Amino acid sequence: MKKWLCFSFSALFLYGCSNNGKKSEDDFAYQLMVTDSIQVDYQGNLFLYDYDSSTHLFLGMDNRTDEVLLFDRQGTVSSRFHLAKDGPNAISWAVGWGFFKGQFTVMDAAKGLLFFSREGEIANFTQPGLFV
Repeated sequence: MKKWLCFSFSALFLYGCSNNGKKSEDDFAYQLMVTDSIQVDYQGNLFLYDYDSSTHLFLGMDNRTDEVLLFDRQGTVSSRFHLAKDGPNAISWAVGWGFFKGQFTVMDAAKGLLFFSREGEIANFTQPGLFV
């Protein structure tokens, strides 16, 4: 019984591996593409922190210069600004950053959750139409 089972599996395997030359690209309905990198036009130490599925934007930051980059899947930078270290909009102690409802946010230990516009200015999240 085992020999018959091995023989039938071997025959099916060889039949499946045969190439009769009649297959075309239309015979394959599904394709799998794995992308493991994005080329971004930026020279520096760019670290990827977050992705927002509603706007299809990635959040990248340079930890040395605190420069923030928002870019899409093709690597096109849509917004680029620095977090302020002094002045009224200074970020004194950022403990977390990411996207919240499609907007770049920073959690500051002293000021709380701060929402940023695409130009890098601290904005009021309750203003209608600001984050469209």
